[in-house]
Amino acid sequence: FLLPALMLKMARFSNATKHALAPKRRSVFAFATAAALALIIRFIVRKLSSLRAKKTSLSGPVLFKETFVSWHDDTLLTRWVNEYMHEAEKAVGDDALRRAIDKKNQRDGTLEDGSSEYHITMCGVWELTSSGQRFNGHMQFLEDAENLSLSRATPLGMGLLWDGDNFALFVVVDWPELQDLRMRHGFKPNYPHITVAFRDRDIHNQPKDATSLIR
Repeated sequence: FLLPALMLKMARFSNATKHALAPKRRSVFAFATAAALALIIRFIVRKLSSLRAKKTSLSGPVLFKETFVSWHDDTLLTRWVNEYMHEAEKAVGDDALRRAIDKKNQRDGTLEDGSSEYHITMCGVWELTSSGQRFNGHMQFLEDAENLSLSRATPLGMGLLWDGDNFALFVVVDWPELQDLRMRHGFKPNYPHITVAFRDRDIHNQPKDATSLIR
């Protein structure tokens, strides 16, 4: 909305100024106005490109649609997933894995280069506190989560769960710092993980911890 408004103001200024100028100078003024507009447009495009680049290199906690807080770090989480991807391929096969990744990407989306988007869910509105009440302090949780560091978390390996013919693959993560934060906000421990793929749907009724690791 900023660019059209700016162009409209410049156009009005240009028209008012052209009438005040001698005819011989109008063409020079029009050229200068067009050049100025081109520079402004180029500047705005560069700014928008910069914002898009920052979005793809996001690192830290994010509150998603007032529903859950998750940690994003495209570089590190992708590295962790790739480190154990061979275990997933060996467990379910290349074709099944590729289809399952596509299924997961349909839910979570992809980065601008088409690669998978990964995150670690930290807390969600579906959870109850230890007192049995719905949690509504997500903004405070988000603020406190800014003090956490993924460098103090450890990937344990590729986990695999089955539910009939359906399966879910994920990297199990040990993150004591997250569990401490959850405890301070009245949550029970959860199972930090990075969802990698699922055949039909994600599996939420089984623990995604060290017991699920591919052996």
